[in-house]
Amino acid sequence: MESHVQEKMKISLFNPSSESPDGVANPPIGLIYLHSFLVKDGYDVNVHNYLWQDWSDAETNILSDLNEEHPDVVGVQCMTYNRTAAVKLAKMAKQVFPKCKVVFGGVHATVMYEQLLKNIPDIDFIVMGEGEITFPELIANFDNPKNVKGIAFMKGKEIVVTEPRQQIEDLDILPMLNYELFLDDYKRAGRIHVSSSRGCFFRCLFCSTSHFWKNKWRARSPKHVVDELEMLVKVFPNKTFSFSDDYFTGDKKRVIDICEEIVKRDIKIKWVCDTRIDQLDEELVIHMKKAGCQMLGLGIESGSQKMMNALRKGYKREDVIEKMKMCHKNGMMTATLLIVGTPGETREDIEETKRFFSEVKKDNPHYNNKLEEVYRLWIFPGTPLYERAKSEGIIDDSYWLTEQKVPYYTKEWSYDVLRSRASEIVWHHHRLNGWGFIIRYALRGFVRNPFKFFKYVFERKYLEVVFK
Repeated sequence: MESHVQEKMKISLFNPSSESPDGVANPPIGLIYLHSFLVKDGYDVNVHNYLWQDWSDAETNILSDLNEEHPDVVGVQCMTYNRTAAVKLAKMAKQVFPKCKVVFGGVHATVMYEQLLKNIPDIDFIVMGEGEITFPELIANFDNPKNVKGIAFMKGKEIVVTEPRQQIEDLDILPMLNYELFLDDYKRAGRIHVSSSRGCFFRCLFCSTSHFWKNKWRARSPKHVVDELEMLVKVFPNKTFSFSDDYFTGDKKRVIDICEEIVKRDIKIKWVCDTRIDQLDEELVIHMKKAGCQMLGLGIESGSQKMMNALRKGYKREDVIEKMKMCHKNGMMTATLLIVGTPGETREDIEETKRFFSEVKKDNPHYNNKLEEVYRLWIFPGTPLYERAKSEGIIDDSYWLTEQKVPYYTKEWSYDVLRSRASEIVWHHHRLNGWGFIIRYALRGFVRNPFKFFKYVFERKYLEVVFK
């Protein structure tokens, strides 16, 4: 390690272009953590986020970054939705600096490491899972990587997979993020994302989280989390903070302790988080509201009990309705996250989802639910849905070597039908809130992003339902 530090090895980290950039992307928390660990070890590190740009726009900037920084190591965050740009970036790096080491990490790289190494010769190593400990250790041992835990690489024509890396148990060893690396990005973003835990205990049909985090959940201590919030308020006053955790409420006592610490320190913030609704009770909601929580994102996915079961949510429909009413009674807005296209879904399941919202509003004078979009069911590698889709002949591993976008599950309905069903649900929900809400919602969308607003309208996601 010492000799590498003395040489001041140069490292460039990239989060390359998404397949569907929308002009706004929160900075990559994982790469910022990695930056902190590498800087601590004495390396010269630069981090770049191009997820928000189309590759045709980002390509010139990335080439400029490489020529300016002359990296010895290029680290690439490879997710399924930016895998095409990640591969192009690896090729570009090797063309400009043939001797540099290209290291991939991220969910897609972890799940599909074998395919990537066999088919993309520009990739030297893949870091599997968490990278904060593994990546610096790999850099210090490029000449003898076989003893580095948690990596995969080619040796001749064979893939070498080393012993798995044990996950970081004490997340408080993670340093405070250097948010100033992406100060402009954060200032234009609607929310500042904070990570307080990693992983999830559950294994929903469509989610690769359990694969990447090995079906475990770990969390930072309340003090460590609130210390970061207190620091961030000074840098980003008047911003809303969003906990990007997959499972923020995995430990009720920890969440209450976080809330009480926020109140104790008199930190005036607004924040939101996603959670499983079966983890909520009135005591927890009251504490969260008092500490500044404005909205709970609830991944119920469907208002149909049959579909909840198919997606492995573990919810009871009637409990979801009652807990949403409980949130509203205590002044907490909810935001329901829905999916259409689940295996076995029928027209009746769509109708039941529409009735679901009517039931939540019934006898609920405090009704306050948000639904911006209903998502079509994507197929991601590393998920139970992917294995099902492969067995049904819908997809195979070769798909990920093409430049096609992440596909939807279309065994039940075509894409156009899925889009129409999603529009029905959104429109029904908005009608429950009245025309005043619809007008305000449309105006707010236009002001925030006129291009996206008109794209949304002209794709007829609303109009095909409203005027049919």
